[in-house]
Amino acid sequence: MRVSADQWTLTFDVARGVIGEWTHGGRPVLAPGVPLAGPRLTLWRAVIDNEARGGGDRVEREWREHGLHLVQHRIEGFDWSQEGQDGAVKVIVRACVAPPVYEAAYGCVYEYTILPAGDVLLSVSGTPRGEWPSTLPRIGLEMALPPTVERAEWLGLGPGENYPDSKQAALFGLWRLPLDDLFTPYVRPQENGNRSDCRWAALTDTDGAGLVAAGNGGTVDFSASRYTTADLDRAQHTSELEPRTDRVVLHLDWRQNGVGSGSCGPGVLPQHQLAAVPFTFGVRLSPIAPGETPGEVGRRRAG
Repeated sequence: MRVSADQWTLTFDVARGVIGEWTHGGRPVLAPGVPLAGPRLTLWRAVIDNEARGGGDRVEREWREHGLHLVQHRIEGFDWSQEGQDGAVKVIVRACVAPPVYEAAYGCVYEYTILPAGDVLLSVSGTPRGEWPSTLPRIGLEMALPPTVERAEWLGLGPGENYPDSKQAALFGLWRLPLDDLFTPYVRPQENGNRSDCRWAALTDTDGAGLVAAGNGGTVDFSASRYTTADLDRAQHTSELEPRTDRVVLHLDWRQNGVGSGSCGPGVLPQHQLAAVPFTFGVRLSPIAPGETPGEVGRRRAG
């Protein structure tokens, strides 16, 4: 399925239920040639030391025993319609998101609204059924951006990484960093680089072209890296990591489980634990052209 206007083209992969290709002003918004580059629900993160060592290792065991690292998507419905007279197109994808063996599953609905200016409003909701582990690693979206992305700018907590239970020292503000400086090089690779409570985050190339991701009706956590979650999960030492040359991996999270201190102390406090609960969250994905600023993109949305 293809939707296009003068400056942009967006193609849905109907079989997989994701955006397959997206260009704006002749430039790719998503990583070209990468399967499943469009936003897709993910529940897994690369296990951190506090979940894999000491008394915290029971967390990793529980997650892997329930197959959270192997979650699959089964597309159960795909519908589209044109909304009103402004030319907006609505796409609804229904999916079952579940580990491959256990009866636990999330019934998910992705609702896309594609606006005439080329912005995409995406609302994702999920309803759990069956028996899940006591906590989940994360509930969020993963997508692949072009490897030419070199810069990050965001309005949220920073400048360093921060998580639900490790953000008291983070400051709210407008932050800018080279993309690779978002990465925290732990000796053993693991989940890292999250920035919490963001109004928006812009990921751009050296010309300033790229994508602005904003919370739609709330804030969003984000991280961006040249490594996939599987890359981080497999490696035992940072020296084993090879940066991807075909993509930048972007995570836009509704929630993450806290990090705790389980390798040498208490685990995640109850108020920072993420359970398998019903959820609904939204993001607004806006292409940004060379010479534009995120503020100008915001004004374009309003106009």
